[in-house]
Amino acid sequence: MMDVDLLPAAKQYVQRAFEDARKTLDELGREADRWEQARLVYALCSMAEGQYRDAAIRIFEVANSIRDRPPGRAIRRKSLVTKEVMRRGLTHMRIHC
Repeated sequence: MMDVDLLPAAKQYVQRAFEDARKTLDELGREADRWEQARLVYALCSMAEGQYRDAAIRIFEVANSIRDRPPGRAIRRKSLVTKEVMRRGLTHMRIHC
């Protein structure tokens, strides 16, 4: 079921929130950890399906996690989904969905 009642401005707000989370990771000089990756990918897929409310929930979970994460916590394994992949996914979704 699509969020047909959301205005285009609300959709753009969610897309910007996704981009802001990715940019915050850039500013911190790190990739998303696996928990963050899972939520950001879920959010991207939700936006592609028109489920912007679900996407917003996942994005703001990640934003809060990034803000609350203690500095210096290292990622144990290489990221499967990089910030670049997420950026490209958002660009593709904006053009085609």
